[in-house]
Amino acid sequence: MGSLCGNCQRCFTVVVVASTVLPSAEMSLITLILHHHGYFDQGPPTRYVGGIKDVYSRWVPDMLSYPTVKKLLNELGYSSFNKCVYLYPRIRYTDTDEGEYSNSGDEADIDVDMPKEGTISLDNDIDAPQKRSFRAEHRFCMRHLWSNYSKDYKGKELKDAMWACARATTSQQFEKCMLDVKNLSDGAWRWLNRLDPKVWSRHAFRILPKNWSLTSNMCEQFNAKIAKYRAKPVLTMAEEIRCKVMRKITKEKEKMMQYHGPIVPKVQNKLEKTKRESRFWTPVWAGDREGAKYEVQCLPHKYDINLSTRSCSCNEWDLTGVPCVHAIAALGYNNLKPEDFVHPYYSKETFLRVYDSFIKPANGAAMWPQAEGDPVQPPPLKRPPGRPKR
Repeated sequence: MGSLCGNCQRCFTVVVVASTVLPSAEMSLITLILHHHGYFDQGPPTRYVGGIKDVYSRWVPDMLSYPTVKKLLNELGYSSFNKCVYLYPRIRYTDTDEGEYSNSGDEADIDVDMPKEGTISLDNDIDAPQKRSFRAEHRFCMRHLWSNYSKDYKGKELKDAMWACARATTSQQFEKCMLDVKNLSDGAWRWLNRLDPKVWSRHAFRILPKNWSLTSNMCEQFNAKIAKYRAKPVLTMAEEIRCKVMRKITKEKEKMMQYHGPIVPKVQNKLEKTKRESRFWTPVWAGDREGAKYEVQCLPHKYDINLSTRSCSCNEWDLTGVPCVHAIAALGYNNLKPEDFVHPYYSKETFLRVYDSFIKPANGAAMWPQAEGDPVQPPPLKRPPGRPKR
């Protein structure tokens, strides 16, 4: 490992990912810097993600161990989620909005300008992405969050109220939905209120990714598709997953090449549905020179539209990159095509560019080079007691 100073080989960074209260999964990403003097003498320089923040000092590095860290964190109020301790050379990078952070890498003490793009949806394994993806937006999967929430707060009304909070695209909607939750159950409101809205409610999501997904269904779907391969021997499993992904890429590419249209079919279908709904909304031009600002109303609701910045005060256009019903009403007033105002992420050209990459064909096992030494044999089969399992 590298060091923080030029002559010392004992400068390391220790990162502890810990949660304070179950099942809220509020996380603290704590970084401790071990300098060449042999003690922790600087507290966490990383982004504070919630929970309790503590600074630890005067730890002898040779005595540091996982049980030591775990015991101390438990005494400080952290739950059993505090299971990760990582040591790696420190990389520093700065950002004008966020300040100084640490990230992992192979080089020591270098400056890195980390991009802000990216979104990671988290379910129950909340620590793995935190190790390397400090700059990506982290979100909770609502299905898993609801699973934890429903252990204490059951019933359709509470479920619908919670999902309404998650789907709210404006802070006003969110506050109203949270008030509905509080009227139903004060405990449920406290449970949700200690979560950072940035990880579970649409109104607080960043608009850069153009992704307002609330669940990790895409990952779950892929896992379901490969479930039948995962019980097979490792080489067979890897080969069959490779072939399946290769067929999937080819199928999607062929389907899109035969499609005629500027944007992908799913977004086009959504636009057609929204166009029909836009007839109930009345746009009023604000009188600006560019002709870009409109007030779109369907009483008692009114929204502010800016066609030049492609934004709507309902926040849906900003979050998804697809014109909302209010924007389509304003575009129709100007005889403009909504398809021309869809984000390039959803264009046919972008789709085909994504699928330009392909998996190279490979020879079968009979053509593989032979490794030196005796072949590895499977362990002797021993049937365990009880009913057979997969």
